[in-house]
Amino acid sequence: MNILPALRLPHIAALVQDGRVVVEVVDYELRDMVEDHLAEECDLEYEYLMPAIEGGPACRMVFPPGVLLSEVIDALNLLDAAEVERVFRLNNPH
Repeated sequence: MNILPALRLPHIAALVQDGRVVVEVVDYELRDMVEDHLAEECDLEYEYLMPAIEGGPACRMVFPPGVLLSEVIDALNLLDAAEVERVFRLNNPH
């Protein structure tokens, strides 16, 4: 039985949908931060963005087949939760 690491960040979710890892981010500024971190620091680049849906996350990054949820969660957990919150609050002060 594989136990996935827990994602310890606010405003970000990571899941598997249709066999692909998807990272959901609730804010565009935060998406830029996450995208830069994953690509530049962790060598994990998503394949495409899914458009925002009403009442859902601002963006959904879909990763290529073969990318593991555990490696994406581990990479995301390298981000500082306080910095994630600070970036989120730039556009969401309340």
